[in-house]
Amino acid sequence: MIKNKKDLQYYLEADRIAIAPNKSKPGILATTEKDLIWKYQIALRKTEYWINTKDANSIKKRICQKIWKYRLFRLEICLGFHITPNTIGPGLSIAHAGNVIINGTARIGKNCRIHPGVVVGMNGRESGAASIGDNVYLANGAKIFGKITIVDDVVIGASSIVTKDILSSGTYAGIPSKKISDNKNSFPMNRRGADIAKPN
Repeated sequence: MIKNKKDLQYYLEADRIAIAPNKSKPGILATTEKDLIWKYQIALRKTEYWINTKDANSIKKRICQKIWKYRLFRLEICLGFHITPNTIGPGLSIAHAGNVIINGTARIGKNCRIHPGVVVGMNGRESGAASIGDNVYLANGAKIFGKITIVDDVVIGASSIVTKDILSSGTYAGIPSKKISDNKNSFPMNRRGADIAKPN
């Protein structure tokens, strides 16, 4: 969770490495999909900072929080995302624009790779969404429902539906999902930003 400016800088750098390790910042005019997604992630992190920070100047906090929430909302509408602030750790990489929904009660660890069509939500029978570990890869259309646990180093295959705990690493696919391989997240090590960026 981002609690201060040092945390914010770490999260921004971790996300930068995950999104575009060879660039220092997104293009001003955001002429590519990657740049627009990067701007969205920056807005997400700055919104998280202004929600969490204990700034002594409460007026400044309220104003900045509203500004960043507004920017985040506009980018959400443009890209099709709805990711509740404070749900995903550093090193986030969203692959493409398209519907992505992360419930506010979900908790996702560092170095998560998310593709379009992913939903992490409640199941309608109990309160709360999934707790997901580090280095998890969520392929196109993966759906995760309920207050379940998914450990580190898991791949959820395309169009899979997960409704039960996943307690060993590997690749899971199908409806309902089942383990099909011991293969872990193959997202390149040089783009796992949370492991490369240095917390201040």
